[in-house]
Amino acid sequence: MDLFSGLRSGRESLLAHGTALAASADNISNTSTTGYKGNRAEFGDLIASGQGALMGPMVNMNIGNGTAIDKISTIQIAGAIEPTGRSLDAAIQGRGFFVLQTPEGGQLFTRAGNFQANREGFLVSDDGFPVLGFTEAGAEAVAAPLNINAVAAAAQATTAVALTGNLDADGADVVLPAQFASYEQLAAATSFQLPVPIIDSLGASRDISVHFFKTADRAWTVQAFADGGDVGGVAGVPVAISPATQLGFTEAGVPTVADAALTLNAPWSNGAAPSTTAINLAGFTQFAGFSAINSITGNGRQAGTVVGTEFGEDGSVNAVLDSGARVPVGQLAIAMFNNEEGLRRVGDNNFSSQEGATGSGEVLLGRAETEGRGQVIGSALENSNVDLSTEFIKVIQYQRAYQAGSQVVQTMNGLLDNTIQIA
Repeated sequence: MDLFSGLRSGRESLLAHGTALAASADNISNTSTTGYKGNRAEFGDLIASGQGALMGPMVNMNIGNGTAIDKISTIQIAGAIEPTGRSLDAAIQGRGFFVLQTPEGGQLFTRAGNFQANREGFLVSDDGFPVLGFTEAGAEAVAAPLNINAVAAAAQATTAVALTGNLDADGADVVLPAQFASYEQLAAATSFQLPVPIIDSLGASRDISVHFFKTADRAWTVQAFADGGDVGGVAGVPVAISPATQLGFTEAGVPTVADAALTLNAPWSNGAAPSTTAINLAGFTQFAGFSAINSITGNGRQAGTVVGTEFGEDGSVNAVLDSGARVPVGQLAIAMFNNEEGLRRVGDNNFSSQEGATGSGEVLLGRAETEGRGQVIGSALENSNVDLSTEFIKVIQYQRAYQAGSQVVQTMNGLLDNTIQIA
């Protein structure tokens, strides 16, 4: 009987729109949830089948049984990124998810980057799951928990320095003495000099000076010096701490040797191990004009304790020491999926992967800014992608539809009572 079909349609409308109202209520309640992805109720119509279906010449006029919720879809659209100023916050601008490790060794995925550092120094999510990243270079590196405090406070001696700059091609040639007896004599013979800070094995900062002597057209002698009092000599007297290195240039002003370098051997008098530091000179040019230094870069760091964290756009994680040094910890792992909307919500802003035709597909781990993955924005968080105005409109629509379904049930119930009374 079609009255029963109408009664069922009203009932299904109540169930479906009640579920849709619950989905919108969930979205509205999570408008302030970091990294939250809104849900959408997907409706589908129900068609009667079996003995209750209209048959015969009216087969194309069979009445449906109402509506149902086929599924609740997660809308994986990025929310707005908001700066927070907190160093442990991170957001992904573009595709991808942060990767968390469960106590059982599994993986969860999230867009919420409101991370913490636990008492052991590990970077963890807001619910305590370790954040996975790469601690070794190379595509085959295995993702593992990142420990910010693993960068021990021990000092690291400088072993490599790179210099870039220009040497004046118009400078006067000089004649070098066999030995420099004073800084005045050294300064008088020097065509160009610059201080280079290095760190010894005990974490002390040492200022050495690298001197350039123009000995002929396109020919220079380079040598490093330290104060005698620092290397077991007489204080106030310069002591050479490297062999004299020849640096030549072509007529185009570029070095004739592609890997020109100066090697230090400084026997410090404070008990530190001798500094054996390679100073790369290949970044110099010789053009007419002033001699000038463009950049000085080197490794090594002073001892210090971790006072902060920094995230780079490539997902790099650096520990900030109280000495001002920044020490690499690792690089955040970023997961991608062929079907992001196939991820399953598991609560606490986390998702898990799913198999099947409509599942998320295989987990594809990699580094930020590679193979379509987004970049990491430090000291920022991704907001919920819920649009409140849209949700309020949906609530009104679902409410009206629910009320209409209720009215259908009441009407059909009355008609059935009348029919029974007639019978």
